[in-house]
Amino acid sequence: MCSLAMARKTYNLDSYRLNAVAYAVGHEEFNHHDALADADACARIVVHMAAKRHDVNNLDDLAAATKQVLKPLHK
Repeated sequence: MCSLAMARKTYNLDSYRLNAVAYAVGHEEFNHHDALADADACARIVVHMAAKRHDVNNLDDLAAATKQVLKPLHK
């Protein structure tokens, strides 16, 4: 799934850059452009999106609610 596309379907923001969305969901302090910090912020945003929607119980539901497709990881 694409967290950027999911954020666009979930929030009404002026910017959907990672740090802007993280700030909007209350994750205000992180070391932006550090791979681990960015991944953590992205995960927190996805969890926030799922909690915000009453029709979501798992990732499949979140994907459907935001019109995304859960794709397998490639080896």
